[in-house]
Amino acid sequence: MMKTGFSFSNMNKNISKYIFFVIIAVYIVFIAALSWLFPYGLDEYFIKGFPLKKSFMASVAIFWFYSPKIGVFIAGALVFFGKWLFVLLNPFVQLAITFAMFYFVHLRLPDFKNYKDMPAFLFLLLCGIFAVTSPAETVFWQGGAANYSWVFLVFISYLCCLRAFYAGKPLFEDSWLKAALFLLFGFGVGLTNENNAPMALCLMAAFLVLCLWKGRKIPKWFYGGLAGCVAGVFLMFYAPALSGRMGSSGGVFGDFTLGQKLFFHINHLDYFIRNNLLLPVLGPLALFICGMDSAKKPFKNQNYLMALLCSAICWALAFVLFAAPDFWRSYYSASMFSILSFTFILIYILQTYKINLLKYAAIFITGFALTAGPLFAFTFIDLHCQAARRAAIIAHAKAQGKESVDLPLFIILKGPSANLSIRFYDAALASPAERKYYYKIAINPTPLLPEQIFNDGTEPAMII
Repeated sequence: MMKTGFSFSNMNKNISKYIFFVIIAVYIVFIAALSWLFPYGLDEYFIKGFPLKKSFMASVAIFWFYSPKIGVFIAGALVFFGKWLFVLLNPFVQLAITFAMFYFVHLRLPDFKNYKDMPAFLFLLLCGIFAVTSPAETVFWQGGAANYSWVFLVFISYLCCLRAFYAGKPLFEDSWLKAALFLLFGFGVGLTNENNAPMALCLMAAFLVLCLWKGRKIPKWFYGGLAGCVAGVFLMFYAPALSGRMGSSGGVFGDFTLGQKLFFHINHLDYFIRNNLLLPVLGPLALFICGMDSAKKPFKNQNYLMALLCSAICWALAFVLFAAPDFWRSYYSASMFSILSFTFILIYILQTYKINLLKYAAIFITGFALTAGPLFAFTFIDLHCQAARRAAIIAHAKAQGKESVDLPLFIILKGPSANLSIRFYDAALASPAERKYYYKIAINPTPLLPEQIFNDGTEPAMII
C-alpha cells in the first residue's frame, strides 16, 4: 500500500505551532502599539533635560542624586537613544518574562508542538498585562517598565537558576568563570529596586540554609551571585538619595510607627487585592482548601509547596508597601508572584484531582483580555492624541515668538477596571522653572477640575 506521507499528528503539531505563533505575534503588536502611544512624562523630561549629554554619565549622576537602581540606567539610555528603541525592545522583554515564569513553573520552556502547554502559557502571558497592578505604569510607560517589569526579568531569571539547580536540573556546569559572571548577575539583582533586591537576598539566604540542611553541595556560581547581591543591595540603600527618601517619605507620615502606618493605609490592602483580579486571595484560599485534604499529602507535593512559597513571597513583597504613602506601581512584583502561586496551585489540582481548572482560568483571562483590551487601548489613543495637540500648541506659540503659552492639562479617561486605568505624571505640573526648562517656553497650565483629582488629592490625570 502506497504511503501518502500525511499524518494527523504532524498536522496537529503544525496547527499548534501556528496558533502559538499568532498569539505571540498579536501580543508583540499590542505591547509595541501601547508602548508607542504612551507619551513621555515627568521622569522622561527630567532625564532628557539633564545637563550631561552622554547617557552613561547622566545615569551615573542620576544614580547618586535621584534613584540608585539599574532601571534608572536603562531608562536614561532609552531616553537618549529615542523612544523607537523602547518600542522595539519592550514586547520582547515582556515576552521573555512570560517564558521565564513558564520555566520557573515547569522547569522547561513551552512545547509549541502540542496543545498541552497552551493553557499555562496563555494564562501567564495575559495575566502579565491584565492581572497586574498598574500595567500602564509598569509595562507600557517607558520609565516604569525599565524600573519594574524589565528588572523583574533579572529577578525571576536568577530564581530560575536556583530552582533548576535545587530540582537537580542545573542549567549549566559549575565553574569559577560562572562564579565571576554570577558576581555581576547578582550585583544586578541587588540593584533591581527597593522591593525586589531585599527579597532576592532573603531567598538566597534561605537557599543556602536549605542546601546546608539537606547536605547538598553548593555551587561556586551561587557564592558569586550571593556576594554580588549583597554588594548591590548595600550600594543601593547606601546611596544618599534613596536613604534620604526612605527616611523622609510622606513627610510627617514618616514619624508614625509601623502599626499606625498599616492602620492608616489598610486601603492599600484592598487596592492590592482588587487590582490583581483577586488572585492574592484566591490563591491562598485554594491552598487552604487543598491543604485540608491530608489524605493527598499536599505538603509533600512540590507544586503545592511552590504555590505556598510564591504566595508567601507575594504577600511579603506587598506587605512592606502597605505602609507606604502612595506607591501603587511598586506592587508589580507582588502581582507576578500571586500569578505564579495561582498557576502552581492549579497545576497541583490538575495532577491531584484531575480537574483542569487551569484551562478554565486561561479561557477566563482570554475573554477578559478580548473584552477589556480594546477599551484599555482606547485610553492610550486618547492620551496620545492629547499629547499631539499639546505639542502642536507649543510649536505654534514658539513660531509666533511667544514667551509663554496656556497649556491644557491631560484628562485621562478611566479604564475598564481600576488596574487598567492610566496614572500619568504630567510634566506641565512641575515647578514653573522646571516647566520652562523642559518645554523651552513658559507654561501656564489650566486649572484642574475637582473630578480630575485622585482620591488622595495629590496626583492629577484620572477622571474618577
